[in-house]
Amino acid sequence: MSGPGLENQDLVLDWESFMEKKTGVRAPREAPLLTSLLLVAGIILLLFSLVFPYWKIHVIAPQYPKGLNISIFVNHLEGDVQEIDMLNHYIGMKMLGKAAQIERSVAIAGISTITLSLLVALFLRRRWSILFILPAIFFPSIFALDLFLWLRDYGLHLDPHAPLSSSIKPFVPTLFGKGIIGQFKSISSFEIGFYFSVLAALLASVASILRFGGGKKIAHQIIPLAIGLSVLFGSSSAIAKTIDVMTECPVMDIQHALAIAEPGDTIRVHGGRVYHGPWVIDKSVKLVGENFPVIDGGGKGTVVDLRAPNIEMRGFEIRGSGNSLVGEDTGIVAEAPGILLEDNRLDDVLFGISLKRAPKSTLRGNTLHGKSLPEARRGDLIRVWYSDDVVLDGNHTTEGRDAVIWFSKHVLLENNIFEGGRYGLHYMYCDDSTVKNNMFTGNSVGVYMMYSERIQILGNRILNNRGPSGFGIGLKDMSNAKVENNIIANNRVGMFFDGATGDYQRNLIAFNDIGITLLSSSQRNHFKENSFVENAEQVIIEGMGSTMLNDWNGNFWSDYRGVDANQDGAGDRPYQSRKLFERLVDRYPVLKLFSASPSTQAIDFASSTFPVFAPQSRFQDAAPLTNPVLPEVRVETGKRSWPFVMISGMLFLPILGLTIRNRSDLKHGLPMPSTSTSSTLESNIAIQVSELTKNFGKVHALKQVSFQVKQGETLVLWGPNGAGKTTVLRSLLGIIPFEGQLNVWGLDVRSAGKAVRREIGYVPQEIRFYNDQTVWETICFFGRLRRVSKERAKQLLKEWDLEASVQKKVNALSGGMKQRLALVVSLLSDPPIIFLDEATSHLDVQSRREFIALLERLKKMGKTLMLCSHRSSEVWKLADRVLVLDQGLKVIEGSPEEVVLHLGKGASNWSAGGPIERGD
Repeated sequence: MSGPGLENQDLVLDWESFMEKKTGVRAPREAPLLTSLLLVAGIILLLFSLVFPYWKIHVIAPQYPKGLNISIFVNHLEGDVQEIDMLNHYIGMKMLGKAAQIERSVAIAGISTITLSLLVALFLRRRWSILFILPAIFFPSIFALDLFLWLRDYGLHLDPHAPLSSSIKPFVPTLFGKGIIGQFKSISSFEIGFYFSVLAALLASVASILRFGGGKKIAHQIIPLAIGLSVLFGSSSAIAKTIDVMTECPVMDIQHALAIAEPGDTIRVHGGRVYHGPWVIDKSVKLVGENFPVIDGGGKGTVVDLRAPNIEMRGFEIRGSGNSLVGEDTGIVAEAPGILLEDNRLDDVLFGISLKRAPKSTLRGNTLHGKSLPEARRGDLIRVWYSDDVVLDGNHTTEGRDAVIWFSKHVLLENNIFEGGRYGLHYMYCDDSTVKNNMFTGNSVGVYMMYSERIQILGNRILNNRGPSGFGIGLKDMSNAKVENNIIANNRVGMFFDGATGDYQRNLIAFNDIGITLLSSSQRNHFKENSFVENAEQVIIEGMGSTMLNDWNGNFWSDYRGVDANQDGAGDRPYQSRKLFERLVDRYPVLKLFSASPSTQAIDFASSTFPVFAPQSRFQDAAPLTNPVLPEVRVETGKRSWPFVMISGMLFLPILGLTIRNRSDLKHGLPMPSTSTSSTLESNIAIQVSELTKNFGKVHALKQVSFQVKQGETLVLWGPNGAGKTTVLRSLLGIIPFEGQLNVWGLDVRSAGKAVRREIGYVPQEIRFYNDQTVWETICFFGRLRRVSKERAKQLLKEWDLEASVQKKVNALSGGMKQRLALVVSLLSDPPIIFLDEATSHLDVQSRREFIALLERLKKMGKTLMLCSHRSSEVWKLADRVLVLDQGLKVIEGSPEEVVLHLGKGASNWSAGGPIERGD
């Protein structure tokens, strides 16, 4: 008998006989050709993997709108390596090029050795030949484990001395999927090179089973599996395909694509064309818009209706819904679980996005703008109804009615902006939900919570909500609420309580008409470490019931008149509220018509001046703080309104010289000298420090340091990090307790702190402006707090060469320009003294030279300067006198030349002709 099949079989047998004669080993008779083909395919795949990336990370950073990418090959990195290294430098992460140097140096040789091992196994038929196959099987796992360990090592070993080390905690970057690192987001994925190695490992595993597993039966089981896997890897498009809708193909519109799509398919719609609604999508598909294709509802009804679970829709512009409130005409309605709506723009819609019985859905990065209608005629731009476990992240609503969450549990709202509406956020019957890191501004009411339990409101900015009621946060019939680390400012009423219980801690409640309105029905509330700053009325308690069941302990009150004699951070007598007008309103509610009128102020002034008329206190804080506690608010990028610009600077109290009013100055009857009066003092001693001592626990930061600074003189505090330079400045500003005697223009820093701070401009080492504010917004905010005119601000911007940058965002400024902006802020009120704390430490050489030139201009203007520095170049160029500190002790004080002469050989950065400094 003969034929093609028999000829192939004889060829296989002859090949096996030849191998038996050469090796002396009898080969198995089961499927040898298939085994060999699998090993050969594995060899080819491993060699191919060398030219493709194995892993990729995409970093989304505020200053890089298109993101940054790095691809990791087995032996090198490609992509935006330098840019990411620059970002990593600021958070203290090592340079990427230093990672896995040994692995990358041996990668090519290692994979070549693995392929040679497979080649040996191809001809070697002994059972222990499996040892030559195992390296190929385990290689993908070893690569993934090694990559994870390097990522973990880099994320958990951040340099604590990095510029932004205080703003980020150690973390472990994700090996696969999405991650968040501070204000950056990342998307990690394995790439084709890695999958080639995985497929090679799979083929090697199948070959091992065929060779050593024992017979044709296993081969018959493995072959269908191998075919199925090859179909899965090589023909995945047959399972989930991508359908493109392009302007070049007018026949293929979105409705046609939806008609032919199957569940799991992706419909990619290209921009440049308007697609007309309405759409009804009843298949679990992914809709991806390229360059924001427009879906226009034509002013009728709802534009998009999603009725199938797990639909994803991203990158579209949806506009033109109907105007019917009764019909609830909406931009997008989702009526199924697991919906993802991401990075869409909705404009000219009555209702924006509505989730109806759509649990486990996500709204992320969408912008929603309502119709130009009176507030009563608008619809809710976000509505969540009977939908548990929903996530709202990074959305922005403007000119809608409300964002309403009804009858939905475990809802997370994070990083959203709600502005220009009636209720920024309205909750009802939503237990165990979290609202954090959002901004609510310019609404009638910021946040109003009703009939819910265990709600957390954390780290939000709630600003300028000034409608008829104007609540920043309203809590009605709430239990176990947790409200922490929020900025609640410039509202009519900061917080309103009606039948609410909870814990309230580290909130900044500032510049509101009323800080807190508390109805007597609200009891068992705990207020701790909150800062009540310059509210027209700090707290109003309405009703005749008992209000002493609420706990007020350890809050800061800007109108507190006590002192802290023992320097423990708490006042020596309780803070009490004795508002006579408030008590009269309880008896005669009609008097509420006169709230905030001059008569109200006159009555309360009379009761405070003549205590015999003062009523019994409605509440008291037994241990009021004498320094404010700032909330820990995370800043996200995005559009910011003027109220946010106005209040966000409260986080920069050191830069403002602590403009918060400490009424203890008034108690002592101390003068409040202005710049003009301070310059006419008889003595020309601007700063006098005697035996300044400061201990942080067992650490002695300063030990009996004494010196003085004359008017118009420049003193440089010089020494290594940790020498105590910054502690000297903070002590002179009166923002930390100390021992010794400190005077500025004859005023005692301890008892006249506010008066002293008005004489000092302060430029800190680490400038913390919000990156998404413009230069002009930043200057206007600080100008308002310093009570200077816009003309003064414009004059300074022009004088210090910032006029051309007024509309630039802060994140677009170079390091030198940011430092220049900080200097202008410190000069707004024209203080005679300027403190600069390592102001050039983060600047490059050219920026440092330019900034030093600015300081030389200040010297010529007659300003008194105190600089902390460890750079010898700054000392030589600026200092009239140098004070050298080391481990909290004064080493020497004198002119730069005298200091050099005294230090001798120890001053390694100095020479007789001037400083020797790298890069200068």
